[in-house]
Parts: sequence; structure tokens; C-alpha cells
Amino acid sequence: MKDAGFADPYIGVESGDDHLLKFMHKGYDRAMAREQLEKLDSAGLSYVVNWINGLGGKGYGLTHALQTASLYDGLHPSMIDISSLVLIPKTGLWNLARAGKYEEAGEVERLQEMQEFLKALTNDTIFQSSHISVPFHVRTEIPAHKQELIDGIQDIIDNQGEAALRRFRTEYASQGYRAPGEY
Repeated sequence: MKDAGFADPYIGVESGDDHLLKFMHKGYDRAMAREQLEKLDSAGLSYVVNWINGLGGKGYGLTHALQTASLYDGLHPSMIDISSLVLIPKTGLWNLARAGKYEEAGEVERLQEMQEFLKALTNDTIFQSSHISVPFHVRTEIPAHKQELIDGIQDIIDNQGEAALRRFRTEYASQGYRAPGEY
């Protein structure tokens, strides 16, 4: 594939946490994901991985962040692309939430989860947040700009707060369109 010029396939890993991978019916576990990503590294093929922030729900963010960062530790993705969980009506997770069997993480909690993910990452890669589900858009090199990014997220937490961030999710992210002024 590399010799044919194919590069940067988007690998939808979403999580490095076996509990969540099973809960979301992904069909693979952390060890299998690691094995396949190592094969891409060995072949010299550049690739993009993703992470869905907030996937674990309320109170599970730190575990999810640390498990996923440690899965990516030592690997060489050209980019880590993140999005934040959006409950889509009439899906299994949406139904669980309506039945009181799953509780979404709050907006501040999601940003704190993202900070922990970044703190734990050891990769030399691009960190990208361009999905409508995330209240800020960035594409930057880490570790070169890691602390600046962590500090910027803290600034959003401090200056926006839960209510404003939740309003963003309700008005824009869950509607599937971009906020005014966004690209």
C-alpha cells in the first residue's frame, strides 16, 4: 500500500479502554488494535487514529483518557483526531441514556478528560480537533505545543463554564452544523 502511494488511512480506534470497546460493540480489543497499528508502523505507512472524548460517560473520563493515551504510547500516528461524543437519537447509547443506564459526561468533565489525555500522550504527532462536537478547533504539533494546548483548554473551562459549553452542544454540535464564525 505504501509503495502504491496510499497514506494516512483513518483508523477509527475511538478508545483504548477494553471496557468501552466491548460496551460499544467495536468487535476488537485494545491488544488487537495495538497489534494492527504496530503493523502499520512496521510497514512505514503513515496513518491517522481517532479518539472519542466523553465516550465513557460521567465519571469515567480519567480512565478512558489514560487507557487510550497508553494504547497510542510508542506508536507513530501522523495525527490523532478527536471528537466528542454526541448522542444520536434512536441509537443504542441514546436509548440507554433515556432509560437512565448511561449518563453523559458534562462539558467541563470532557475538557478535563481531554487535558488528561494530552498530559499522558508521549507521541510526536499532530493533535487535531476540528469536529463540530468539540468547542474549539485546533491542529497543532505535540509535544511541541502540548502545554499551550492544555492551558488553552483550561482557559475555555475557566471562561466559558458548563452552561455556555452545554449550550454550544445543544445548539450546534447535536444539530450537526457549525457555529457562526466557524469554518
